[in-house]
Amino acid sequence: MKKEQKLSLMDSAKKIFAENSVVILFNYKSLNAQGISSLRKALKAKNANMRVFKNTLIKRVIADSEIKVLSTNFKDQVAVSYSNDPVALSNVLINFAKGNEAVGLKIGFMDGKILELDAIKNMSLLGSIEEVRSKFIGLLKAPCSKLVRTLSAYETKLNENAGK
Repeated sequence: MKKEQKLSLMDSAKKIFAENSVVILFNYKSLNAQGISSLRKALKAKNANMRVFKNTLIKRVIADSEIKVLSTNFKDQVAVSYSNDPVALSNVLINFAKGNEAVGLKIGFMDGKILELDAIKNMSLLGSIEEVRSKFIGLLKAPCSKLVRTLSAYETKLNENAGK
């Protein structure tokens, strides 16, 4: 690989780490091309992405950054998945890994903190921001709806008693 190509890839990696709030590393050693393609499509549907870099280049990129704690995880065939929506990214990766033994999640990094595998799994159980908003609105509307039903039932009962 020429020096210009290496520098371009290193700049691309720096940009990925700088512009995304969450990065999750996973092993894809025995994943075939069709599997990688379907994973990429699933990630794209959730505004996430993945990229494969040479381990030595990534180690150079993260050597002087806060992400340098991840450098020991760049062994074998490791892909970098990234997004600004940590819930969507973890959800896609966890669901894909459940159906595909060739994918093994390793570790993540979000907002200056390491994400262990348990944290990634727990994050995948959360709903998307739209789901959380709709549940919150439902909770806000529930007391009002209950009051309306109670008053309506009382009105119906009064009308029945008045008709007798």
